[in-house]
Amino acid sequence: MRRPGPRGTWRPRQASGAVIALTLMIAACTASFGDGGPGPNAPRPVTVAESRLLADVRLRNLDAGSRAISATYTDQDREMRLSGWFDFRTRTGYGMVSADGLPSDRVAWNDELVATSAAGSMGKPLTSLDGWVAAPLDPGRSPLAVVLAVVAGLGAERPDDAALIRAGGALRLREDEAGGEPVTVFTGPAPVGAGAADRTPAAPDTSPLRYWVDEDGLAHRVDVRLGEDWAEVTLENDDVPVPPLLAELDLDAGGERAG
Repeated sequence: MRRPGPRGTWRPRQASGAVIALTLMIAACTASFGDGGPGPNAPRPVTVAESRLLADVRLRNLDAGSRAISATYTDQDREMRLSGWFDFRTRTGYGMVSADGLPSDRVAWNDELVATSAAGSMGKPLTSLDGWVAAPLDPGRSPLAVVLAVVAGLGAERPDDAALIRAGGALRLREDEAGGEPVTVFTGPAPVGAGAADRTPAAPDTSPLRYWVDEDGLAHRVDVRLGEDWAEVTLENDDVPVPPLLAELDLDAGGERAG
């Protein structure tokens, strides 16, 4: 796992609570979904009802509170895994990163910051990050940072705008299953920063995100494009709260703190 740059100091502050937009990622869009040709499961623009279902996804995570997170992806030919929890009420995650089956780092994060510690027993979420190294969460730094940023952006205090979801090019791909639950698979909308003239439905092989959503709007899985590959993020309900470990951290201009 990449380490942050030059060290600095922490200064207390109030957390901003801003949610990273779910469309902050991925410029490289070259892989194919392989969803087949025309038919009942052919990709199509979402209906009004389906856009409302997608609009509730982030709110439903907030309602669920803490959810167990498991993500698998590839980084420099290594098989990576993130296991832990994200508490959508405190907007804080805690977990362990493994490389090729071997523990690599413990990690804690929110939508702005990420802190790491050398591998050890993960255990339940901590109450202090003394001795950890913290830095801004920058999705441009690594595949792990992209995954952490997406997870941190999956909660909100109110539904998203269904009309903007439709205008942003969200697609319904197919019916499927996730964790034994029937779900509908959707692509996410085009990036928020795109101009109105550009917000046409994205082709299914160029969308940065796929959502596996049940009939109540709860996401059981989210796929994140990482260049030509995908990270698969599963979400399960859990009762493990994560304290707001990074809520009062502020990094100086050096960008890092080691406790």
